[in-house]
Amino acid sequence: MSRSHPAKTGSSVTHSAALYRRLPAALNHLTGLAMPLRLTLKSTMTVPIEVDSIRLEVARSQTPAEVLATPVYQGNTQEPLGTFFEATGSAEQDNTLVWSGDCHRVKLIGAGLTEGTVLVEGTAGMHLGAEMTGGQIIVEGNATDWVGAEMQGGHIHVR
Repeated sequence: MSRSHPAKTGSSVTHSAALYRRLPAALNHLTGLAMPLRLTLKSTMTVPIEVDSIRLEVARSQTPAEVLATPVYQGNTQEPLGTFFEATGSAEQDNTLVWSGDCHRVKLIGAGLTEGTVLVEGTAGMHLGAEMTGGQIIVEGNATDWVGAEMQGGHIHVR
């Protein structure tokens, strides 16, 4: 799969990228190896959501459906996380939670993290890693305001 080939433009590149993103889930099914809990943004939103209720420490013991049922705030109303994200995999064995997509309107990713790894594949919203005391957050993209506010331990790396 050559993603940089000049003839590969438009929808064919998008299609190849979509296949590439689904590859880990397919390999998990075939090999039985642990894959991280992956939350993939369904579409962009205009009103930010607050995901401090999504805690890696709790999500480790939940199924993807249970994680998606967790309420999050959007403005002054609560909605299940599944309104905004799809979920695959599990954090039970590798203690890793992946947020995938342009999450610049997703606030409080990794807030209160005590252990494990949170990976953001894209832009992370405000208050990334707020009040975390351990673990690590890696952002493969950008981060918006107040990264690590009131952080007492752990590591945040924005690439």
